[in-house]
Amino acid sequence: MANYAWYAEKIAPYGITMHPTLNYDDWRDGRAFCALVATVGIYDYSLFADLESKARHGFAYRFFEDTLEVPQVFSYDDWENGAHPNDDLFYMYMTALQSALVYWYENHSSVSFKLFKHNTI
Repeated sequence: MANYAWYAEKIAPYGITMHPTLNYDDWRDGRAFCALVATVGIYDYSLFADLESKARHGFAYRFFEDTLEVPQVFSYDDWENGAHPNDDLFYMYMTALQSALVYWYENHSSVSFKLFKHNTI
């Protein structure tokens, strides 16, 4: 079950405020997704600052699929022009993502390596 308050807590250190319940506007520009990428400690959040929304979404979805094994089920196109992904699909994705992140945190808690702080994406 996706817990949006949990997500809000995880991304707050990156200066992103979000609602404790589902609000698609919190996710639309991709910053929240990239903040979640930064929480695993591999990429520094500052790498995403100058990216356009489409690039932020694309990077985050690839990271979640390649690193956390959460399959990409929607794309930036689902967010264009004020639209959003299907409710059930989004809920399922966010639930799987939360589980994968919890697993990552529990199994990599001593790892803090920011490998790509100065590299480009």
